[in-house]
Amino acid sequence: MSKNAGQLLKPHISQLVIALLESLSELEPQVMNYLALHVSNYKETQEKLDNARIAASKSSPMMDTINFCVQYIDGTVLTELVPRITDLIRSGIGVGTKAGCANFIIMLTHQCPQDLQPFAGKLLSAHLVGLNDRSAAVRKANATALGHIVKVAKDSSTEKLVIKLRTWYLEKEEENIHIACGVTLQAMARYAPDVLKRHASIALPLAFLAMHEKKPEGEDDGKQTPWEEVWLDCTPGTESGIRLYIAEIVVITEHMLNSQSWHMKSQAASAMSTVANKLSSTLKPPHLGILLKALLKGLSGRTWDGKEALLKAVQSLCVSCKDVLQNPPNDAGEQPSMEEVLTVLIRECKKEKKEYKIEALYCLAAIVEAQEVDKFEQFSEILFPVISEERKNGDDEDDDDADVIMKDREIKLEYKSCAYECLGKAWPTSKETQATYQVEFCKLLSRGLKVTTIKIQLKIIKSIELFIERLCLFDMEDVLSKDEMEILTELLNHFVAPLCQCLGYAKYGALKLDVVKVLGKLVTKVKDKNLTSVLSDELRNILVKSLDVTSSESHPQLKDNATGLKKIIKEMQ
Repeated sequence: MSKNAGQLLKPHISQLVIALLESLSELEPQVMNYLALHVSNYKETQEKLDNARIAASKSSPMMDTINFCVQYIDGTVLTELVPRITDLIRSGIGVGTKAGCANFIIMLTHQCPQDLQPFAGKLLSAHLVGLNDRSAAVRKANATALGHIVKVAKDSSTEKLVIKLRTWYLEKEEENIHIACGVTLQAMARYAPDVLKRHASIALPLAFLAMHEKKPEGEDDGKQTPWEEVWLDCTPGTESGIRLYIAEIVVITEHMLNSQSWHMKSQAASAMSTVANKLSSTLKPPHLGILLKALLKGLSGRTWDGKEALLKAVQSLCVSCKDVLQNPPNDAGEQPSMEEVLTVLIRECKKEKKEYKIEALYCLAAIVEAQEVDKFEQFSEILFPVISEERKNGDDEDDDDADVIMKDREIKLEYKSCAYECLGKAWPTSKETQATYQVEFCKLLSRGLKVTTIKIQLKIIKSIELFIERLCLFDMEDVLSKDEMEILTELLNHFVAPLCQCLGYAKYGALKLDVVKVLGKLVTKVKDKNLTSVLSDELRNILVKSLDVTSSESHPQLKDNATGLKKIIKEMQ
């Protein structure tokens, strides 16, 4: 009948199409409902089954009949058809019917776009309901339909749609809603890119924020998310896109930092880190001040899961934009000073939770080093007790859980490793601070080098290198006094023997390379400043003997470095 009736079908299409769409589910084999019921707890399997059901419905006689009817639909038919189809979209039952409605509307956007335009707003509203469906396949079908309908919709209707998607994403925490919003904008970017670009100032800042959403463990397969695809398709590049929409990005990320959701706070902080890393020194006031102020406000209060992201964002801003922060322009507005930032971070470094405390210390150390600020006194108060404490006998015997014991030990080692690294980065160039702490710090470093693990030894050696590079006794223009010579001699006496001892570890080539590098800097500074008297004959003999063994190593770089250093030492005698 549909093949041969032609124009005679028109008066009956509104009833016929609805009946056919309803039958897509009614005439489906009952075994499909049985299978759907039993796989409902398995997300991926459920989606595969629903996709198979939708594919089967597309090739059914009912859908073939609908295809014949579509060619005869025009404005007169739509007047009666649209109210019925919108009711079915909202209240339809069954995967086949719901997806069939979406596919039918997509056909109409191709067949009669001009006639469909007056009804586009109602269709957009109806398909928005479908984004809340429990089936991922149905949500995707409705999202695809929305992506096609906006081609014929008024700009005002499309703007309402995009605003609605943004509101849902920011206010609802359901994963399915977030995915549905992303898939809808993805469909718009694919099927109506010009339309989406007209509303880019609303959509793209949301896409930028959403693409920083943390993926569940095991699902980071390297594929682009819908949000990433939208952002990359609609911007000339990440850095250019951020610069283009920086004002809107700042507003949306600042808003989400004030959210009650820890997850959204963490996500907003990750987005801010990307802004800082990509724009670097080109991030100017007032945006820099707004972001930094919002982050510092977010750090107040108790520790929560994901709060570390705020610390990383503060670090990114303070390191990448250090020149602007050190010399703020006149139009900087209410930009927090570096002293305010450091005060907040020092407070965070004193929190109880060790995992968070470690992140706070790394953050503070990186900023102090980049900004060349002297906060060694605060670091010493927190970390000197950590690296000087002796492990008590039987610390772990009271706990019967081996996993808890192992985790506790790992955290303690990580904390100690963090302590050595952060103290090295925080070692200042201030002569007064060095005079106060240099001997004690030197003792702690040399003692730790003798008794700790290889991983921590590498951190200690790096800190010793920084200690030597910044040591004011090597950089003084005047001749060193007797007391200063004695202090320098004492410092070298602490360092040389433990460093040479590390050269005796047979297995660790990377450790030996670092040790020879540090010894090379030490000896070179002594020679260049004509301070050879601070290296006693005993220390020179220890150095030469250790380098003799090292220069016979098979590693070519290690062998060359050790041989060259040994030659310099012998020339000094």
